[in-house]
Amino acid sequence: MDMKLHIQILAILTCTVCCAFAGYRRVCYYTNWSRYRLGLGQYFPNHTDPHLCTHLVFSFAKLEKSELSFYDGDEDLYKEINDMKLVNPELQTLLAVGGWTQESTEWSAMVSKTNQMNKFIVKSIPFLRKYGFDGLDLDWEYPALRHGANATTDKHNFALLCKKLRMAFERDARMTRRPRLLLTVAVGAAKKVIDASYEVPTITRYVDFINLMSYDLHGSWVMETGHHSLLYGREYTSEHAEDVYLDIDWAARYWNLLGAPKEQINIGLSFYGRGFTLKDSNDNGFGAKTKGPNRPGPFTKESGYAAYYEICMMLSRAGHTYRENGAPYYVNGNQWIGYDDEESISEKVAWLIREGFGGAMIWALPLDDFNKKCPRSTRKFPLANRVKDDLLAAEMVGLAATVGAAASPTTTEDQWSILKDFI
Repeated sequence: MDMKLHIQILAILTCTVCCAFAGYRRVCYYTNWSRYRLGLGQYFPNHTDPHLCTHLVFSFAKLEKSELSFYDGDEDLYKEINDMKLVNPELQTLLAVGGWTQESTEWSAMVSKTNQMNKFIVKSIPFLRKYGFDGLDLDWEYPALRHGANATTDKHNFALLCKKLRMAFERDARMTRRPRLLLTVAVGAAKKVIDASYEVPTITRYVDFINLMSYDLHGSWVMETGHHSLLYGREYTSEHAEDVYLDIDWAARYWNLLGAPKEQINIGLSFYGRGFTLKDSNDNGFGAKTKGPNRPGPFTKESGYAAYYEICMMLSRAGHTYRENGAPYYVNGNQWIGYDDEESISEKVAWLIREGFGGAMIWALPLDDFNKKCPRSTRKFPLANRVKDDLLAAEMVGLAATVGAAASPTTTEDQWSILKDFI
């Protein structure tokens, strides 16, 4: 065989190997209620950099009478979100349905009856196509739990919904000759939620990827301080034994243990903090006693909660930042807030790369410093850009390693041994 053909085949093999390295997902949520915030907190789709994420998820549509339904004013926002693909054709958009405020009543009623589940599936496809979304994100918080749930059947029926949706999406793609709609799920990270709500092997068989909500693992509903998004667990006393499960590393490994491939899981990263009001300002470490949530932020206006941009503006005025297990927390008098900054986000991204997970999920873009108002921010969206930079850097390393392996003498000989019968 002449050298020219040898080189051509080697180039094809190298390209094939490179293409197999698909890269890390950067799944970002946009929240429709952020448009109602005032001043610096107000966020519309046009604030978003179309190249910041690989997937942009609009949250939320609502489930109403077993159909997808939009909230007032969202139709125009659907168009704005999907018009971003004119700037970045590689961006994929999804519509998330559900969320925390939906609870379980509508969900459980829909999945419990075959005709209602079929109605949801059949009507969701033209809804998604009409508004230009590339897929659907199921955000039922949580099957078999919360108001209106059926503790006996929801878990199985949710898995069945995933299966039937995927089959319908595949059938639609064959009939229309259009790209298949994506199907994804946003899932809980607490052990008791995972055990009660998810048939993991079935779900993972039919969804494209899983967005692990690995945050809100602690908050002001517990009357002592703690970080809502710890990467690794802490040492706990016997009365807090269940808390050993409340960290990102444990939750992600548990999903994998139950049958979810690591490359299918996107690790949830929080761009907000959870806070408390201390009982004693001098007792301000992890596990300090509290008497309720922290005061509301000026823009998010929610007790026990603050956007990253609110926290980083606080840091420039007063108080002190401490770290435990790599997690930062802010203390000012009797106000205590655990949060993430660029350093802790980078540590979490490095961990997910090292462990082989499929990417990061960001909750949520309107909580980042999108206006670059914090003195410590060197650019807009400092946290989201840190995620992007770190994952792209890892992709380049992975691609270089893949190309190097494909070009190595041993690999080349192996490739020729496979091809020799076909030449």
